[in-house]
Amino acid sequence: MRRYRNVCILFLLLTFTTLFVGVNYSYAKTAMLTPGAQIRYETTTVAKKKQAVHVLNLNLANPNITIEMGYNDPLNTWKNVPAFAKANTYDQHHVIGAVNASLFHMRDSKLPMYLLAQNKQIINLGSEREVEDTGFMSVPAAFGMDESGEAIIDRYSIQASFTYQGNTYPLSGFNRPRGEDESVLFTSSFRYPNTRTNSTGYEVIAENTSKDINKSIGFSESVTARIVGIRSYGEKSSALIPKDGFVISTQGMAVDQVRNMKIGDEIALTIDIDEKWQNAKFMLASGPLLVQEGKANLTIDTSTAKAKTRRARTAITVDDTGTRVYMVTVDNTKGNPGMTLKEFANYLVSLGAYQAINLDGGGSTTMAIRNPGSRYAGLINSPSDGRMRPVSTVLQAISTAPYGPPAKITVKKTKASTLKPGDSTDFVVTSVLDSYNNLLPIYKTGVKIVPDPSINQIGKMSGNKFIATQPGTGFVTVNYASVSVKVPVTVEAKSTKKK
Repeated sequence: MRRYRNVCILFLLLTFTTLFVGVNYSYAKTAMLTPGAQIRYETTTVAKKKQAVHVLNLNLANPNITIEMGYNDPLNTWKNVPAFAKANTYDQHHVIGAVNASLFHMRDSKLPMYLLAQNKQIINLGSEREVEDTGFMSVPAAFGMDESGEAIIDRYSIQASFTYQGNTYPLSGFNRPRGEDESVLFTSSFRYPNTRTNSTGYEVIAENTSKDINKSIGFSESVTARIVGIRSYGEKSSALIPKDGFVISTQGMAVDQVRNMKIGDEIALTIDIDEKWQNAKFMLASGPLLVQEGKANLTIDTSTAKAKTRRARTAITVDDTGTRVYMVTVDNTKGNPGMTLKEFANYLVSLGAYQAINLDGGGSTTMAIRNPGSRYAGLINSPSDGRMRPVSTVLQAISTAPYGPPAKITVKKTKASTLKPGDSTDFVVTSVLDSYNNLLPIYKTGVKIVPDPSINQIGKMSGNKFIATQPGTGFVTVNYASVSVKVPVTVEAKSTKKK
């Protein structure tokens, strides 16, 4: 009865999706990458437009499946998604799938735009948010993994403050334009070398921090620095941001917090994050949010060009248990125009997303998959630039499955074309996989060729080589460890046509 009820519910959901969301499923192909991970390619119609979509389906309840963040050191150097996957693959740590992740500055600093953190430590502070609701990050949000191994997609809040002569003052924000009566922190992860503020503020410059606040301090950890300069009210040029320090930029009533500071004085800075993210294994900020609590609910003005343009898209979703994750890419190539953000959000809801967040898209949209028989993940989608774009960060699906005995082998004939009398072919084991689709080493001494009696009707065996003598069909069995594969052999008559 329960199964019947679930089937009915699924049918109704699919009917609702087709009628009201505009998603029609026309073709889909699914393959298992390893237990707990499947890849699905589908061509579908969304808003009467043909779409090419790849969905990597991950079950984090499987103890061998997890998700990690990949990034370069230094952060302003890039590589493409398969290159990240290859660099992060090693024994019992296989990248079975990966997508491009954070938005990044393609010019200026070339750093990721927003917060990256790992094991309670800031990897990249980035900008707090975009001030206008027309931007991807008008509401700070992130994808991450919590300490129990479950996925999180949610908003976050940074609480930054500074302490001077025993008094602590909250900061209004960081690495974003300063507003009236605000005190804003600027660090070297800001995209520009100076604060770009107007002359109506008062700015304090501090250097020689006890730790690098952009990539090596922990949440709630305090770092100290020395005040080395003050940019007073009326100065036209904004403050230069030191590489090993920061600037506190104030305006209006907030100036009272820094007015009495003097060059040479010590100042301390603390950056903290709200409780839900405190113990995250990692978090990667991006945006906008596309799905919230199972409904398409975007944290961006959907009337803007950023939201309305059809383009290649990348997103990651999570269900309400935190254990089912989809990494999703939509292509923008000839015949596949891509989706608007609203269309994309509706499509993700049709997959079963409870929460979903947008990742970098357009020419950055890339998915790499480790196909069975390969050690490394390779490109699977069609990038809109016609080539893979180097990116700053990736999200990687990791298999930590132990290596097991051979479970599947792939065999090819050295002469792949049709045999004719007088031709010969060897039978070569090209891959050996265990039950987790891990690629195992091949030992030639373990390969045994067993000819079926039918083979004697069309040729003869010489060791592991078959020599064709007359037309017909037969097969050989290739044994490796406890695995066997039947390989058909066909011999055709020689052509009697004169050239």
